[in-house]
Amino acid sequence: MEEAAHEEKLQNLRSKATEFLLREEYKESIQACSQFITLCQDYISNDSPHFDSDHFLKLQKSICLAFSNRAEARFRLKEFSASLEDCDEALRIESTHFKTLLCKGKILLNLNRYGVALDCFRAANLDPLANENSEIVNGYLEKCKKLEFLSRTGAFDVSDWILNGFSGKTPELAEYVGAVEIKKSDISGRGLFATKNIDSGTLLLVTKAIAIDRAIFPQNSCENVQLVIWKNFIDKVVDSATKCGRINCLISKLSTGENEDSIEVPDISLFRPEADDDSSFSCEKLDIGRILSILDVNSILEDAISSKVLGKNTDYQGVGLWVLPSFINHSCDPNVRRLHIGDHVIVHASRDVKAGEELTFSYFDVLSPLSNRRGMARNWGFSCRCKRCEFEDSICSNQEMREIEMVLGKGLVDMGGVVYRLEECMRKWMVRGKAKGYLRASYWEAYLQVYESEKLMRKWGRKIPSIECVIDSIVDAVGSDERVVKLYMEGGLKRGVGGYNGVVEMEKAMKLGKGVYGKIKKSETDLTKFAMCVDTKKVVSNEDTLMHLGNEISGSDAYRITYTASSQQLANGCLDNPLTPRLPTIEEMDTNGNIFIFAFGVGDSKNNYSWEWFLFKLKKPYGEHDDLVIASNRHGSIKNAVKKVFPTTLHGICCYHLYKNLKKQFGKKGKFIRQPLNAVARAYPEAEFETQMRLIDIIDDDIRIPCK
Repeated sequence: MEEAAHEEKLQNLRSKATEFLLREEYKESIQACSQFITLCQDYISNDSPHFDSDHFLKLQKSICLAFSNRAEARFRLKEFSASLEDCDEALRIESTHFKTLLCKGKILLNLNRYGVALDCFRAANLDPLANENSEIVNGYLEKCKKLEFLSRTGAFDVSDWILNGFSGKTPELAEYVGAVEIKKSDISGRGLFATKNIDSGTLLLVTKAIAIDRAIFPQNSCENVQLVIWKNFIDKVVDSATKCGRINCLISKLSTGENEDSIEVPDISLFRPEADDDSSFSCEKLDIGRILSILDVNSILEDAISSKVLGKNTDYQGVGLWVLPSFINHSCDPNVRRLHIGDHVIVHASRDVKAGEELTFSYFDVLSPLSNRRGMARNWGFSCRCKRCEFEDSICSNQEMREIEMVLGKGLVDMGGVVYRLEECMRKWMVRGKAKGYLRASYWEAYLQVYESEKLMRKWGRKIPSIECVIDSIVDAVGSDERVVKLYMEGGLKRGVGGYNGVVEMEKAMKLGKGVYGKIKKSETDLTKFAMCVDTKKVVSNEDTLMHLGNEISGSDAYRITYTASSQQLANGCLDNPLTPRLPTIEEMDTNGNIFIFAFGVGDSKNNYSWEWFLFKLKKPYGEHDDLVIASNRHGSIKNAVKKVFPTTLHGICCYHLYKNLKKQFGKKGKFIRQPLNAVARAYPEAEFETQMRLIDIIDDDIRIPCK
């Protein structure tokens, strides 16, 4: 009797743990798994002399599965260190356990340990269960192989994404550390240095943020509102450091802004993807005070200037922590640039770099005057002493320069006169080479206003340098910039055939672009695409919208339009109009529980071909993910299309639509079905489902057919 009661208790715990896992109640699932494991282990240790081998093996298999389920739940909560420990415990019991190998592979993949993750997926693929899950396992294998190759070779190519105007699916990136090392810096504390000669545009490193938080704030937002993003960001960093020993150790290597001379210089191998597992990270746990100091010094703001030029919302703000880029010091005369792609930062050389040279990028806008840059440096808590700042400090003491600054400060002045006077001063003082580029970069706004104004160019065009001359000078001094490329391309538009379509000028545009975005593959088509992607006149306000006007399906069955982003005009316009054609839509729910339209199409009727076309166009940018679920009404065409286009995706029936159909079909009886129908929809075990279905049978047993 006692043994039977014990078995029943174990069975209940096992069922609870599984149910919690399916319901995504991961903390509860972890608790139930832990209780199950403890009970089993106690039972084995207390009664081991009386065990027969079959009973012992059965218990061991149950413990293995419990460790595996707990590992999965911890993985979903991003508790990677604890999850890996559970996987190892399960594999000690059964070294080829399919579910555990798959889970461990996913954890290692998230920790960027591509080689070891690949070994796990290969081992899982040998299991007979892999045949039933071949698409999932093969998907992980292919992804892992690709990321391992990218991480090992650095052969990233984001050209298509850049040349297509930064639209479509974000490129898949892996962690990569190139020819760099960490050393003591003459600028401040420690810095990142080149270990060999590097050409402009060469990729130096790719890394994903430890944590990042983004928001859109109006420009007049009060300080309290802007602090919200900072608080969320801190919470994410603390959560990541608490759950993963590797992340905790990497963060601990960053500076707090104190004792810079005596601070340890970590080996670059620590930051490479193939670094050892968590067991090698014996760093002390970080307290909240130290984390705050580290974030205050090392957090990186996402590039607002890039957002404006590329047509993104100008009120967009983002802050993140990328560990290795945090070692790169500031200079107003930088030699590297960073490009944000999703949660990753790509760092590449913006000009040629010599072996042993320190890598620097600008923490703020380099195309601004010395006084502005000094103010921004003070906000960051340091004083810049780069060659550019020292030169401008010496020359800006001249009376003429002070007068130019005073005129600019008043606003509403003839910028052509300001540029002409600055050029005359440089000629008189015999300013040459990079020094001339420094001053032109500092007064970029004045030059820009002149070159963008036909009126000012008619007045001053022959008295000031050409656009090409000024751009060459600025790029040689401080590197390329999106705004510089944009000005060059717009200048080409005005020059017409001899300029914009000229091979030499297009090659130069690509060279400028290489300094901003890294190396871009070149072909005649690519040159044209690049020109279009920096021509901001062609960037729409809702740039993340994908539109397709197609006629792949002839006749009235074709869907005319597919969007994969919503707009206010859609909500207020199309959807309120009485349309003769059908208007199928795809909705999603945001983190606040609000439903919004994710995609829609316009067509003449609901049929298999149209739905297949619509879902195929949706799948191209969105893809098919492990956690994707499609819910719809019971229309047969939708069912057929989902089965064909999204074969591995769970397809469920919308309970609300089903209730409306039943209410209409069964008249008065349908009014009483809402509560039991909701209970059926939420039932997990089959026994619970049948219990609730019997309640529906009492109302009308014919209702069971559409419910099933």
